[in-house]
Amino acid sequence: VCALSLRADIATYHVVRAAASPKLDGVLDDACWKTACVVDGFALPGGGDLPADQPSSRALLTFDDDAIYLAFDFAEPLADRIKAAATEPDGKTWMDDGVEVFFNPSGDRECYVQLAINTLGVILDGIKEGPDGKMDFSWNVGAKAVAKVGKDAYQMEVRVPFARLPLDGPTKDWTFHLARNRRVASQHLTSLKSVVSGFHEVAKFDILKGVRPVGYDVSVRDMELGQFLRGTNRAKAQFRNWGKPPRKVEIRYGVAGREQQETVALKPGAIIDWTGLWPLNERDADKEFSFTVTVDGRIVQRRTHAVESVPPVFSGLERTAFYLRDHDPLRLSLPLNLAGGDGRDGVLHWTALNAKGEAAGSGQTLVRTEPAVIRLYWNRWLPGTYVLKCRLQLPDEAPITFESNLRLVRNPWGE
Repeated sequence: VCALSLRADIATYHVVRAAASPKLDGVLDDACWKTACVVDGFALPGGGDLPADQPSSRALLTFDDDAIYLAFDFAEPLADRIKAAATEPDGKTWMDDGVEVFFNPSGDRECYVQLAINTLGVILDGIKEGPDGKMDFSWNVGAKAVAKVGKDAYQMEVRVPFARLPLDGPTKDWTFHLARNRRVASQHLTSLKSVVSGFHEVAKFDILKGVRPVGYDVSVRDMELGQFLRGTNRAKAQFRNWGKPPRKVEIRYGVAGREQQETVALKPGAIIDWTGLWPLNERDADKEFSFTVTVDGRIVQRRTHAVESVPPVFSGLERTAFYLRDHDPLRLSLPLNLAGGDGRDGVLHWTALNAKGEAAGSGQTLVRTEPAVIRLYWNRWLPGTYVLKCRLQLPDEAPITFESNLRLVRNPWGE
C-alpha cells in the first residue's frame, strides 16, 4: 500500500473510489472494504517497542461522490472492559476507547480537522483553520459512526461528508493521521511512521493520494466567519473555480432567522475574494450562525457556529484607581467588545461626576473597535472619587450605557 514518500518517515497511501458505498452497521462485510486502502502497523507515538502480544490494529479507507469512509478493525482481548463514558456529541470521547481521525484535505499542513470517536459512535469534531489558530470544537463535520464490540475485538465504520471539510480543489493530495486510544490498556497508538510526541503534529502527517470528490470543483479557502461580537461582523472567503465550465456560487450566511443570501459568478479558473457583513446583538445568544456555499444545487461547504453568548460591549475600565500627574493628561483605556466590520465609527460620550454629583468634566471620542481612550486633562482634576458615565452611540442603533467608579490620586513621586 505504501508508495514512494517525500521523506523516509512520511508514508504515501493510495485510496480508490468505492464501486458501491458501504452500509454503516459496524460489520466490515461490504465489497468496498476488499479493495480499500489499508493502513496498519500502528505504533507507539514515541517510537517505543510494542509488547510481543500486542493486539492488531488495522484501518481501511475508501470514498464515493459525497464522502470519505473509514473502517477500523481492532483486536481487543479486554473487550469486556472497554471504556465508553461519553454519550453526547462533542463529549470527552478521547478519554474513551476508540479512534481519532485527522484530515488535512488541502495538503497545506496547516488547516486540518479532528474527529475523536468512541465505541458508542459518539463523535467529537473540531477544525483548526491555520498554524496560529485554535481547534474550534463548535464546528460540526456531520460525520456518522457505527461500532460493533465483540468478545475479543471491535469494528467501526465512519462516514465523513466532503461538504463540510476544508477542501482545496478536486485533485489535491491530502495529508492525514489515524490513531487508536486503547484506554482499556492505558495505551495510545498512531498510524504514522514518523516518531511523534502527540497526535496533532500536522507536519508529520502521512500523504493520501487519490481522493477525488465529484462536483466539488469550486473550493472555499481562507474562511473567516467574524469576531462574534456585538455590532457588524465581517465574513470572508476565497472562492476558486478549478473546472472548465463557469459556476454560479450561492452564499447563505447569518444568524438563524436573519440569514442573507448572495450569488457570485465564477468564470473558469477564476479566483474571487468575497466579503459579507452580518449583524450580531445580545438577543442572538443561544442561536446558531451558519455559512453555506452551494454550487449547482450541491452544498460544497457548510460551517456552523453556536452563539452561546454575546459578550457585553463594555467590560469595565482596565483599573479604577489612577495617579494624577501635573503636566500630563490622564489616559483611561476602556476595552470594548465590539465588531467593527462595516468600518463605521461610533461615538462615545462621557461625563465624570464628582462626590457632590457635579459634572467635573465631559467629552467624546470616536470608536470603531477596542479600546476606547478617554483623556482627562490636568487643569480640571483634583484627587478624589468620581463616577464615570459613558454612552456609546453606534450607527443606526440605540445608545449603550456604562457606569464605573473612578478614583484619582496625587502622584507621590511628582513628575
